[in-house]
Amino acid sequence: MKLRFRTKILSILILVISTAIPPVVNSSSGLDNWTVIYYICGDSNISDFVPPLTENLSRIGSTKDFNLIVFEDQPGVGDFHLYYVDEYGEFVELNDILGWPDEVDCGNNYTLYRLLVEMMRIYPARHYALIPFASGGTGWQRFCLPDRHPPTKQMTLPVLASTLREVVNRTHHKLDVLFGSCASGVIELAYEVAPYVDYLVLTQDCLSREHLVERFYQATWDIRNNSNLTPEEFGKQAVSHLKPLAFYYPESYYNKTLSWWQKLLNKLPFSGLHTVLFYDSTAVINSSNIDELVESINSLA
Repeated sequence: MKLRFRTKILSILILVISTAIPPVVNSSSGLDNWTVIYYICGDSNISDFVPPLTENLSRIGSTKDFNLIVFEDQPGVGDFHLYYVDEYGEFVELNDILGWPDEVDCGNNYTLYRLLVEMMRIYPARHYALIPFASGGTGWQRFCLPDRHPPTKQMTLPVLASTLREVVNRTHHKLDVLFGSCASGVIELAYEVAPYVDYLVLTQDCLSREHLVERFYQATWDIRNNSNLTPEEFGKQAVSHLKPLAFYYPESYYNKTLSWWQKLLNKLPFSGLHTVLFYDSTAVINSSNIDELVESINSLA
């Protein structure tokens, strides 16, 4: 009698949990084509850019074979949200359903690990893309996932690689596409994550303020409109959307015009006195070529 009662209670719990999670309509093979996961580090100096990004994501929404997930940490304490964006553009919160707290550390490797493992299991797909929306770029030193509450030093490249390795070990699936923030287009990053990511969308420079939002959602429109895109096609289209823009950092981000003496120095023939001009080009990297490239570089030493 007790066994039957426990079995019935367990069945009810499973039913409640399964119906609480937003339904996923899979393709005929049992897998969706894409699950795209946004990792928005909004408790940072890019908080003003988060609302226009999420507004555009609400216009995209999920489809019958494409899942859109939004991990969003906002400024302050107690304002973390994990969403499934449904086909109508509604943000369906998953915090309580999956037991996520109302505050997280974006730079903690377990936060990233848990998110990827849970989303890849709940929304299984042929392909997965992780799109961090984060400020700053430290090149070969760290992968930028900043957070002010609690203050984080972000994630070193070896820690990022080990985290992705554990994700692959747990889910038996690589990330197909990984985006990076400013100054992340370096071989050190590509080398560390190559075993766990197939394609990287990175820039070696800073992104202009004008491109800071559109760069992170335009390619997702492509997936929404054609979920049959391959990871390589997704990466290439992400790059093709962004037309490189030459800009001065203070002008782009702080609306500060160059002083008269800076303009004067910029006219001199000696370029060493010129104001640094940024060029926000982006490239897609096929990680399967990284080992060969590293060997070629080592042979030059």
